[in-house]
Parts: sequence; structure tokens; C-alpha cells
Amino acid sequence: MKHGGSHQLGPAAASLACSSTVLPSPRPLCLVAVVSRSFLRRQRWARAALVVITALGLFASLMHLVVPAPTVGPAPPDAPAEYVQTLRLIAIADVVVPLAACLALGWILWRLQSPAVRDQFH
Repeated sequence: MKHGGSHQLGPAAASLACSSTVLPSPRPLCLVAVVSRSFLRRQRWARAALVVITALGLFASLMHLVVPAPTVGPAPPDAPAEYVQTLRLIAIADVVVPLAACLALGWILWRLQSPAVRDQFH
């Protein structure tokens, strides 16, 4: 809503905007970077750590498919066509993106467990 040239947020939007969960912590990204660098150097522990990180990502994607995020709800009858189309695209992406992540992470996990990759780390 606009009022006097400034935007006012509702209580839910204001709490979301001030929440620390909106931006991810850099710690997991640093961990993945360290593990990835060690993996490229063929360090034995790094393959096991990458398997765990990949398995966690696969589990999170599967959980998103089983327990989907809350939906916005149906569009009002007088909603513009672009808004309705955007809601449909969001609903489709909410299934397609985790499904694609499951397939990609499953393939990566399978390759990390293969004898060809495993033998490079012994």
C-alpha cells in the first residue's frame, strides 16, 4: 500500500523483512567451498563429506515434495490475468524445481559412490 509516497508493510511482511532467515548464513557455503576444494585435491575425507552434503540436499528436496510450502491461496475473482498466470507458474515451479534437484542430487550421489570415483580417493 502507498501512503504519502512511502510503502507500508503489513505485520507479516514486516516480520519477514526483519527476519534473519531471509538471507542464508554464509557458514554452510564456506563449508561447501572447503569440502569442494578438498574434494578436487582428492582428499579422502572430502568425498565422504560431499556424500553427506549431497544426501542432505536430496533429503531436503524430497521433504519439499512431500511437505510442500504453504500456498498463497486462490486468486480473487477480479485478479488480473498476469497475477493468476504468475500464481500458476509459482505452483508449477514449486514441484518442478525440487524434482529436478532430486534427480540431479541423486545422480551426483550415485556417481560419488561409484567404484571409479571411490578408487581415486584411496
